Amino acid sequence: MGFLNDYRLADIQRHMDEEQDRNVKDKVGIHRQRAHNVQILCTIIDELGGGGVKLENNIVDNNSEFNQVEFIETFYRKIRFIDDFTRQLFLARAISETNNNNRKSRVAIRNLLETVRVDLNEYVDLYNDFIQNSGVFRKQHNFKESKANCEYLKQNEWITVYRGFNTRHLEEIRSSNNKKQSAYYRQKEGMGFSFTLNKKVAFLFSILYQARLLRSTSGYGFNVSHNDMKEEIHKHRSSIGRASIGRYVIHRDNIKCMEFGRSESEVMCDYRDAKLIDYKFLSDLNLNSKELDKISQGEMMTYQLKELNKMTDSKIHKWWKTSYKVKKDIESLLLKTKK
Repeated sequence: MGFLNDYRLADIQRHMDEEQDRNVKDKVGIHRQRAHNVQILCTIIDELGGGGVKLENNIVDNNSEFNQVEFIETFYRKIRFIDDFTRQLFLARAISETNNNNRKSRVAIRNLLETVRVDLNEYVDLYNDFIQNSGVFRKQHNFKESKANCEYLKQNEWITVYRGFNTRHLEEIRSSNNKKQSAYYRQKEGMGFSFTLNKKVAFLFSILYQARLLRSTSGYGFNVSHNDMKEEIHKHRSSIGRASIGRYVIHRDNIKCMEFGRSESEVMCDYRDAKLIDYKFLSDLNLNSKELDKISQGEMMTYQLKELNKMTDSKIHKWWKTSYKVKKDIESLLLKTKK
């Protein structure tokens, strides 16, 4: 990765240090400097990746010269942040914008997450304080929703989360079909590091991920309708399957970081620590889904959530109305993690 040589890294570090006012001691000033640090690094990654367009192509283009995960790993390990909390803020924001379909990327992100050590209650309190006083990040948060998320994380041992994912044809979602084995709760197809506390967000990510994946593999732009794209689905059967949504539980000790901006209510962990309780398919193999036909693509998540809420007949409103309660008879299985 020629761009990130020692000279370039030193230049980036110098720029961040110059932007940092070391005389700032008040809480608001420090939070805003944290936000600025994260913004600088994420902007560099975004611009080098083509402003978002090329990042989407990286979903399937493993041979791309730009390797987003390598940039994240280098910045995380070599940049001198204000403190560990700022480093974790960067990691959360960067992972939330990363697609990690290939094994090399997953291993790199997993290794980064293994270095993160947090006391969840302390982290949640600091994060809640950060989003209320951090300038640009502040504008991206729904404070009522974020506060409720923080309270939920602090008050529960097992955290119920959701994830939208792609299930390719004939692939097994679980590592085992035996409910008496811990592998039954370990996801095999469609795993990832990002989860959400909001089932509707996972629902939208699932069906919109399929559309984005089809656009990037087919070379379509946003001006092409979903129905027109579906006529090409047979050409991409190896990579595009059924839109799917899973419900999981994560033990609070295994949550590494969070990103509540853009109404996504996102938490991150090693996917091996997320225990798959159940899942549902949202489309068939031809991407037939009434919600996908109706949801506006290219819009912000907040707008798409409003659209989904208006679809009163959508099954997502009926599924999983309460958090999953972990029973003692399966807790020992859930605590087993194959590393």
